[in-house]
Amino acid sequence: MTAYRTYLAALLLALFLAAPLPAFAASALPPLPAPLLTPVHTDREKNIRRAYFRVGENEIKATLIQLGTLENFSLWNGKELLFEHSTPVTKSSYGEIMAFTSGGQTFFCYHSNTELAWMPNRHIKGYALIVGKSPVTGQYRVYLDSADFYNPSPDDFQTILVRSELNGEPVMRLCFGKGLFSEIGAVMKAYDLRYDPRSDSFVYKER
Repeated sequence: MTAYRTYLAALLLALFLAAPLPAFAASALPPLPAPLLTPVHTDREKNIRRAYFRVGENEIKATLIQLGTLENFSLWNGKELLFEHSTPVTKSSYGEIMAFTSGGQTFFCYHSNTELAWMPNRHIKGYALIVGKSPVTGQYRVYLDSADFYNPSPDDFQTILVRSELNGEPVMRLCFGKGLFSEIGAVMKAYDLRYDPRSDSFVYKER
């Protein structure tokens, strides 16, 4: 009988040790608040746009510059290059740089268009990009490229990123349309965007 009890105790101990630990990850904690984001100032020249932002204790410079047939977007912390991305363009573009927070993370973005005033058969092109520092890899990367989204007028359109709300929650809205900067109701397709910390990506809702 004693041997049987010893065997039973050993079996129960083995089952206890083999049991999985409680799934703490299943009840993930909400993301920490993003560092305080404060616009500092902007510089505009013929083919260069610069915007400076205070992010926590750091000042980040975002630069959008025309380099021949390329549009170059870069992020700098002092003299340290944090990120760089180039996009082919048909001609000089008019761009705007912004920064925002979503899901506890800070992001930098821009939209640009080859014309501000839309006219038929001008073959206007637009482009938008969202960049941020991934909490998974610790590296800056592209989170959203407007070229990856459905656009009903791919040969003649304008693109814009604007701050908006979805069910009372702040979001960024990506819009494709004709005359976005001058006409009311010109939006042909729009997407509400927010950052999802669980997948380290942006999720969207079609408008």
